[in-house]
Amino acid sequence: MSSIVTESLLEAAFRNYIYGMIGIAVVLFIHGSCLFRIIAFFERHEQSYQESKRHNLLFFNFYLCFVLIAGVHILEITAWGIALYVSGLIDTYPHALLFAGSCYTTIGFLGDILPPTWQGLAFFISFSGLFTLAWTTSSMVGMMAANQKAWKLKYAHRLARKK
Repeated sequence: MSSIVTESLLEAAFRNYIYGMIGIAVVLFIHGSCLFRIIAFFERHEQSYQESKRHNLLFFNFYLCFVLIAGVHILEITAWGIALYVSGLIDTYPHALLFAGSCYTTIGFLGDILPPTWQGLAFFISFSGLFTLAWTTSSMVGMMAANQKAWKLKYAHRLARKK
């Protein structure tokens, strides 16, 4: 390989790395900011619903927070899609959004449509999705435990009858 080709490959890899890390940082900031607020909202209401034995409101609160967290993931996919479209890496916004979603969820239902020197960016989109989905899963464990506790309290009479 000539030094010119090697230099351009290194430049492309470095550019992918810089833009990818900026994208991951933005996505993690969005995710953390929103997720902490949603979890705090859930916990604030969960305690009062548990104390007042309003289990149905706790169940609703759980599902509402779940939908809000799903919305945060959609927002993050949208942010990647906008970045890909505005930067001119993908010609149409629908394709940019589909590509971002395909990478973010790591499903890969859409082929790599990025220009050859930008194809490394797909890795960073996928990496941001892996991190945020894992973060969401770990956060949902506590919410699920509270939901399950309320379920058991609400239906304790049925559970006792079956034993």
